[in-house]
Amino acid sequence: MDLKEIKNLISIVEKANISSFAIEEDNIKIEIKKETLAAAGHLPQSYTIPMVNYNSATPNATQYQPTSPIENKPQSEVAPDLTLAYIKSPMVGTYYSSPSPEAPMFVKVGERIEKGATICIIEAMKLFNEIESEHSGTVEKILVKNGEPVEYGQPLFAIRLA
Repeated sequence: MDLKEIKNLISIVEKANISSFAIEEDNIKIEIKKETLAAAGHLPQSYTIPMVNYNSATPNATQYQPTSPIENKPQSEVAPDLTLAYIKSPMVGTYYSSPSPEAPMFVKVGERIEKGATICIIEAMKLFNEIESEHSGTVEKILVKNGEPVEYGQPLFAIRLA
């Protein structure tokens, strides 16, 4: 059996609806196996991806939930804390808790803040953006560390509303 015949056999197996083929001729055994998508860990040929409507609230929809000591309880057992508000990052960048490394922090846990007060700086593309509080209340928790990268919409502060 020459190379041309072997290539022809490979071509036939590729096009055929079979997964393996074996032939023995003149003390030469040739076995051709075709790996299917399912066997390779990929999607089978008949698989269709279900469409999900992310605009509707479904039980399977994943949304960012801030961490809390009661996060292991089922949602039905956890009452939302309506006196706690989260200030989220308005942009992607690097979080800074003070105007310079030597300066004191803009806000500390337990400190009372007013709406419009500068609470941190986010550096984005070499620009330092002062972030102002959207709420008046007491700083319950600072959720990021100084110099840490932050994402758009990531909670930065938990504020206990007054």
